[in-house]
Amino acid sequence: MIRELEWKDMDDVIRTYFSYYDEMETVNPDIGLVFYWIKPSFPGE
Repeated sequence: MIRELEWKDMDDVIRTYFSYYDEMETVNPDIGLVFYWIKPSFPGE
């Protein structure tokens, strides 16, 4: 079942977002998503 996002989910959502930056550096730089050139800081998100 899929539910709506809640504020308590935000840390996990940001961690998942950051994991894509790591994947682009180590596995596949063209994963089909648009990102900033420089990975933002966690508090900045």
